[in-house]
Amino acid sequence: MEVYFQMNTISGGKGQYDGIARYWYDGNLVLDYSNVLFRTAAQPGLLFTQFIIAPYIGVGSPVAQTMWVDDVTVATGPVP
Repeated sequence: MEVYFQMNTISGGKGQYDGIARYWYDGNLVLDYSNVLFRTAAQPGLLFTQFIIAPYIGVGSPVAQTMWVDDVTVATGPVP
């Protein structure tokens, strides 16, 4: 799995729909959005400051579960 996010710009006091969200699974691009509005002019300094990997199971699991994650790379540019 590989994901890429790029914050949208602010221009003329308005958030622009030019943010990017892309998701690859097994090398195949499955999500490709280049018109994302992550922030508005009300918060022009908003940045990505957290990276979270977590499961989502709606209202919760009825039994204890374990999730293992390995080979994680966080980068500010393409990783060869």
